[in-house]
Amino acid sequence: MRYYDPAPIESNGVLMTAYYEYYIIQHILFRFFSFSVRDFCNFGRSLLQV
Repeated sequence: MRYYDPAPIESNGVLMTAYYEYYIIQHILFRFFSFSVRDFCNFGRSLLQV
């Protein structure tokens, strides 16, 4: 029976948690940014039409 050090598994878990948090934040920021760009383009287009 080998003894495995739990430190690499723990650091790997922390790494995966940070990766998932980064992915979720990036996804939310991307959706918010795309909606903001779309609203800004519509706002500029309405200004040009007036």
